[in-house]
This record gives sequence, C-alpha cells and structure tokens, in this order.
Amino acid sequence: MHTTPPGAPGSAPDRRRGRRGALTLALILGSLVAPAAADIVHLKDGRALEGEIVERSSTRLTIKTDFGKIKIDMSDVARIEEKRTPEQELAAKRAAISDDDAAGLFDLAIWARDADLNRPMRALLLEVVAADSQHALANEMLGNIKVDGRWLPPDQVDAYLAEVEAEKRAQGLVLYGGKWIPETEAMAKQGFVQVDGVWVPRREAETARNVEEFYDRVGIPLEALQGEFVTVYSGLDESRAETLVFDLDAVVRDFFQRMQLTDALKEQVIEVDIPVWLVPDGPSVQAFIETGFIDRYRPVSRIKQQYLLATNFGLHWPEPCILAVARGTQLKHADDAMVATTGLVSHQLGHLLVQRLKQRRSPGWLRAGLAAYYEGVCNYHTSLSITSFARDEEGFAIEAWVDEWESFPQWRDNLLEDATFDRLQPLRQVVRKDLEEFDSREVGQLWSFTRFLIERHGTELADYLKLFDDEPAMHTLEPVAVHEATWNRAFAGSVDEVEREWRTWALGQSKRFESEELNR
Repeated sequence: MHTTPPGAPGSAPDRRRGRRGALTLALILGSLVAPAAADIVHLKDGRALEGEIVERSSTRLTIKTDFGKIKIDMSDVARIEEKRTPEQELAAKRAAISDDDAAGLFDLAIWARDADLNRPMRALLLEVVAADSQHALANEMLGNIKVDGRWLPPDQVDAYLAEVEAEKRAQGLVLYGGKWIPETEAMAKQGFVQVDGVWVPRREAETARNVEEFYDRVGIPLEALQGEFVTVYSGLDESRAETLVFDLDAVVRDFFQRMQLTDALKEQVIEVDIPVWLVPDGPSVQAFIETGFIDRYRPVSRIKQQYLLATNFGLHWPEPCILAVARGTQLKHADDAMVATTGLVSHQLGHLLVQRLKQRRSPGWLRAGLAAYYEGVCNYHTSLSITSFARDEEGFAIEAWVDEWESFPQWRDNLLEDATFDRLQPLRQVVRKDLEEFDSREVGQLWSFTRFLIERHGTELADYLKLFDDEPAMHTLEPVAVHEATWNRAFAGSVDEVEREWRTWALGQSKRFESEELNR
C-alpha cells in the first residue's frame, strides 16, 4: 500500500497543519465586518442587476440591491455571476497553502496588504516567521529587531540584552567596539592600566610614578590636586592650589564655549589632563629636569637648555607639561606672588590650548591674543602681564617691554584714549608678524582685539579657527598667506574694516571690567 512520508506535502500531518492555518485565518476573517459578495444577475433582455442574492429556488430568486429587494423569475435569467469578497478570496487562497510554506505564506501576506486586509496580513506574517524564523522581510514588516542573529519583538530586546550582558560579565568580558572581549584587553585599548586593583588612565599612572620617583630623588614635597580638565602638582598650600585648579578649569570650559568647538575639536585640544607643575625655585626646576622626568614626555634637549639659561624667564612648558616657577625679574612688578604665578600659568595654558587646537601652524596673533585674554580673565584683569614672545639672535627668550604697556591695567587705560590709537601699528601689520616678534604693546592690541572679536564676531572667529589649516591646499602656503585666505573666507569685512569697528568699541569700554567673566 502506498503511503505519503510524514512532513511531505499531502501527508496527514501536512494536511492537519494546513487545516490549522486555514482555521486560524478563518477565525480572524470571521471577526471582520466585511461587505457581502456582490452578485450580478444577467437577464435575457440584456439587463443586469447587481446585489446580494438573499433567496433562491428553482423557479424564483430574490436579489437585494441598493434600491431594495427585487424578485425575478428564473425563466427570465440568462446567467448568474457570483463574486467572492476579498476575505473569501483570502480564505480560499490560504486553504491551498501548507503551514511550512514560508514563501507562499509571505506572498499571500503581501496580497492581503494590497487588499487592505491588515489584520489578516499580520496573522499571515506571524505564520511566516513560525515557518521560517529568519525570514528577514516578514520580521521587518512585523517590526522585529535582529539581535545577535535572532529576531525579537521590540519589547523583548532590552531584557535579552540585559541577560546577555549579565552572562558575558560573569565571564569577565566587556562590550568594546561592538564585540565582547576580556576586560583587561578593553581597558588596555582605551589607555587604562591597573594600579592597586583600580583602573586608571595610563598617563595618570605614569605621572604618579614619575611624581613618586621625583620626590624620592629630589626631596621636594609635591601636593596633587585634580580639576575637571587640569591636574595641578604644587608645593602651595591646599586652598591656593584649589583656587588655581578652579581658574584653569574655568579657562578650558570658557575656551570651548566661546570658540564653539565641536566634540571632535575638543578632543584635539584636550586629549589628556594637562599637568601643571608649580616648582618653588630655579635649582628645584633644574633637579626636576635632571631626574629625566621631562624626557619621558617630550625629550627635547634644546627646550631644556633654553629654560636653564633664561634665568629671568619665569616660566616654561616642555610639552605637554607646564612648569611654573615663582621667580624671575617679571615678578618684581607684582605684590602678590600667588597672583603672579596664577597669571603665568593661566597665560601659558591659554597659549597651549590654541597651540593644541591648530598644532604648529596656529596664527600667532590669535595665540598671543587668546593667551593674554585668558590670563586676564583668570586674574580679573589685575595681574602683571608676562606676555612677551621676543627672542634674541640665538633664539633665547628676552624681555620685550614697551614703557607704559607692561600690565593689564596699563593696557586697559591706554586703549581708552583716542591719542593712543594714533601711535599703534595698523592691525593688518600686527597680525602678519610671527609669534616671536610681538612686544608688549602689540600683545596689548591683540588682547583687546581678541576680546572684541569674541564679543562681537564670535561666530566668524570660530569659523576662522576651524578653517585655518583645514584645507590641504593651505599646507603649501606661508602662515601669512594662510591667515589672509582664511580671514577672507570667515569674516564678512576686511581686517581694516573690522579694525575701525574695534577702535570704536575699545574707546567705549568702561575703565573697570566685570570680575565675573567666568561666572566664578
């Protein structure tokens, strides 16, 4: 006797599955309020009546039309055209498809969608994924989400991910770059190392190790305080060091805000905390350098020699550290050594921020102006200006003071006088100079001009910063040409036009500046 293999089309189980699927669909279709079939009765005289046949016998039929019920003798009927509703058509089609025919069920679901039978369509899609759980189109139409090769309803995704995470973490794995890898590997990729059982940035661990070694070899006590952006190591008392941390953090936040930096540019500016070392005297700094501490960061012997020979230069910063020494001829102008030291550090931090933003090709005029600006903001425009970039023929730093232009109060007062501007160089000449050529009067100009641009032309200044050195073609130009090309693209007015606006603005400033520019 011939039998059909189990599971094959036409087998008993297959027929049962087909009946179950058809029954499910029939229940759904039965719950819908659908229009009845539209029958057409064609009469022998050529007329046709369309409606629902409600009564029928061998001699007479009754058809319900939009105009009411009409009784017709069967002898007058030429033929009867019976039509099925979409629901009836769908039920008939479904009965012909087996439950495991995912492709056939999906085609029927599309037919149901086109016939505006949305509920039956969804029921058919559920049957599709029951037959083939990986059917991508059916899952997508149902709104399911593919996670780890599995299609899940949206309301089950979070629970599944939490379950997977708990399982992976129990195995000592963490999610990194879209993959579960050992925690030690993930932390190493992010630049962390383990110190006494705690994960810390590699740079922080190296700094801590260097501090300990420095203390052991030199014997200078160093206290560490950390702010949001800046790490300060100093021998100052805690309250003064905390004040310095606050000011330097405020400078960085203010820089980001006023320069409208994107997240990507912020990462360029601050890749790691900037260590600021406040060392009490020259011999200590020399011992500090001789330990090899600086060489671990940026071994540049010329920089170290310049620092050691420039005994009257109160500060130097072998990248990426800042070394501040509360000594030197500049500090004789200040009554409060702490104020002067804060001025030294904040000035150089402002300088360093712009330098990091645009690397070595940063426009010198803007670096000088911003550095002076932030020194003033940090110290409420009362500290001594140490912004002097002049160097001698051998390249060593020298003082470049112009009488009556040595401090913020002097800059402020001078730039409130009409006669002063007659003695100033035109800005188009000043901004064309190299960084090392500025004297204190020109830095005063740039300080005021930078304040003006931040207040009145902040968007254009931000565009200037973003454009400078961004174009590949810029790399072949001299810095002055880069500046001019960038200025013309970023600013609506020429340097001369903006200078005239700046002069009017500067003469209208009050003699005293607000002391809350950083919302301290």
